[in-house]
Amino acid sequence: MAKGGVTQSEVFRAAQDLLDEGINPTDKRVHDILGGSMTTINKHMQSWRRLQQSKAALMRDPDKLPTELTDTVTALWEAIKSSALADFEDSTAEQNQKIEALSQALEDSEAQNRSLAEINTSLIANLDDAKQQLDSMEKALRKTEALLSESRQESSTLKQDRDRLQKYSKEKDSQISQLQESLQGKDVQLGQLTESVIQKTEQHASAKGSCERLQAENQLLRKQNGDLQDKLRRTSSECSSLSDKARDMESRLNSALAHGAKAESDLKYTQALLDKTDKAVHICSEQITELRETVRSLQEDKSALLDDKNSLIQEKTTLLAQVKELSSTVFAYASNKHL
Repeated sequence: MAKGGVTQSEVFRAAQDLLDEGINPTDKRVHDILGGSMTTINKHMQSWRRLQQSKAALMRDPDKLPTELTDTVTALWEAIKSSALADFEDSTAEQNQKIEALSQALEDSEAQNRSLAEINTSLIANLDDAKQQLDSMEKALRKTEALLSESRQESSTLKQDRDRLQKYSKEKDSQISQLQESLQGKDVQLGQLTESVIQKTEQHASAKGSCERLQAENQLLRKQNGDLQDKLRRTSSECSSLSDKARDMESRLNSALAHGAKAESDLKYTQALLDKTDKAVHICSEQITELRETVRSLQEDKSALLDDKNSLIQEKTTLLAQVKELSSTVFAYASNKHL
């Protein structure tokens, strides 16, 4: 069905097609083909029949142009021209509206394209910043891993030193125990010798030589006892120094372990930040890809709109040429009629 009503040229063309097929072009048959208003089709069909009658009369007597035929042709031509001009104006107005709508859509598309380009630029800048942050985090992660490795090595060294000191301390404790046992034995011998000296002193002069010998032995034992006491004090002092050193090593070990735990915690936090940054970079990359697809689609739409606009301009140019040709034909026909 034709848009905006049935035109005279459409009715003429449909009637002529029916006639060419050997079918009588009745108003109803034309209406079945074109649809539209039956009143309009009746009016145009009357004009078409008058034109057909004039053609038939002209075929019968080509040299004679009746006044009725001339009037009919003139009226028919004016009607055709008016209808063609009206159709052209309607078509031109419709084409202009389409061109304006396409121009507006093109401007909106270009504005949206610019906006998307700005968003794309912003996302690329954000992606660069995220990559820089990721590089910084990776450097911090490598530094933290190096510190953690050093802390673990230092912790292992301190553990070995502590074990060695504990072993050495145990050996010294064993030596002190042995010295204490030896000292106790010497004390027992000293007591026995003292008792023996007393007994021998009671035995008097006969045992004077033995007493002197025993006193000498007693002095020797006392000297040995003093030496053992000095050695015991030195060993105790050395053990105390070793214990202090062991406590210091243990404190350093605990500090190293705490530092290692903190470094490991920092490592986990940095790894979490890296994972989060990787996810943000992935999301930015997906958004950039989507924006690029949208820009490509808009560019295709823009190209299609430009093609439609050019097509409409060509149709408008064709219609103008047809109007000019029709005007020339009318002018030539009017000139021939006056001649």
